[in-house]
Amino acid sequence: MFAASMRSVLEDVCNGSTLSDGGDGRSRIAELLAKHLDVRFKDAKAHTTPSVSSVAADANVVTNPSEAFQNDAMALFNHVHSKDVFEAFYKCDLAKQLLTG
Repeated sequence: MFAASMRSVLEDVCNGSTLSDGGDGRSRIAELLAKHLDVRFKDAKAHTTPSVSSVAADANVVTNPSEAFQNDAMALFNHVHSKDVFEAFYKCDLAKQLLTG
């Protein structure tokens, strides 16, 4: 019951259902999530050193902070309904990143 309520609230927040300004919060949330992921992946790429990643004995335990962030981002992405808007913004950011090096 509690988990279902939390999931419902998270989906409402992620999809702009709680915005009182009458704007389209869905596309704004998807845009901000795409921008945030782009910035975080750029930072992770800049700070990455070549090394062997450590693997935990338990499959549910993540020892790499970058991998933990990716798991958290995917968990949040699952609640966003406007995935097509996210995809458009993320593709644009990725193209810029690939062109600029």
